[in-house]
Amino acid sequence: MNIACLGWGSLIWKPGPLPVAGAWRQDGPLLPVEFSRMSDGGELATAICLNAPRVQVFWAQLALNSQEEAILALREREAIPPERKDGTGLLLIHHEAAGELASWARERNIDALIWTALPPRVGHNEGQIPTAEQAVAYLDSLQGEVREHARAYVEQVPAQLETPYRRVIRERLGWDKA
Repeated sequence: MNIACLGWGSLIWKPGPLPVAGAWRQDGPLLPVEFSRMSDGGELATAICLNAPRVQVFWAQLALNSQEEAILALREREAIPPERKDGTGLLLIHHEAAGELASWARERNIDALIWTALPPRVGHNEGQIPTAEQAVAYLDSLQGEVREHARAYVEQVPAQLETPYRRVIRERLGWDKA
């Protein structure tokens, strides 16, 4: 089975236990991604955000042969606890699969796609999408090592993931690799 993982955040530069076979590729599908998840580590992580404009994400082939192994490896990498049933996405590509994502995968001979599906979050409110103002205020409120970690996250997200919130963060806080 030819399995690929989609990525738009730290998974790209820090895959950890996710067995990526080769480099991350820049020609992924277009997905609505935004800096919209206030994460446990302090960063404002990128996440699928349905009201965001679509950006071209990254993808990598996995050195695994089963969808179950792939999902488990991604859950381990993302530290998604076993009791949490959501957090990852899976699309099996077969001749009946329809839509842009299936077409994109079929063109690359991919049999299954996985991705992190943790929702946007404000504080402890899973699924709540922060406004751009809330996102900047949150990042600006951070201090010390947590602030530096959050800044490094924004700066390490590949430049091709140019989002409205990223532009506001750059304008207001000056965070972005130049």
